[in-house]
Amino acid sequence: MTRTFGFTLPADTNTRNLYTYLCTITGVNPNDGSFRERCTHLIIVPTSGNSGTITICDSNNANTGGIILAGTSAPIVIRTTGNDICLRDFYMKPSAASQGLQVMVTSF
Repeated sequence: MTRTFGFTLPADTNTRNLYTYLCTITGVNPNDGSFRERCTHLIIVPTSGNSGTITICDSNNANTGGIILAGTSAPIVIRTTGNDICLRDFYMKPSAASQGLQVMVTSF
């Protein structure tokens, strides 16, 4: 099943967990199994009109940089043969301006 989420991160520099944020904006209860935390394909695309950047990082975001996405950046594409990608491992940190993002998730 493939799901696509389009959203705008608020105009702050807070780091947000990808899975938790997707559950929040969709209203899904993470404990009922309707939206799994693991997937086979993950694509993260910045909105072309973004004036700033979004950093995609891991839980060690205070000490490491991560991948920086600008409005014209190539998407981040991660693929596996099983449900090996854990959405809880990804964090998003926008620059000071609001930043748009599109996330596509495919799982079994």
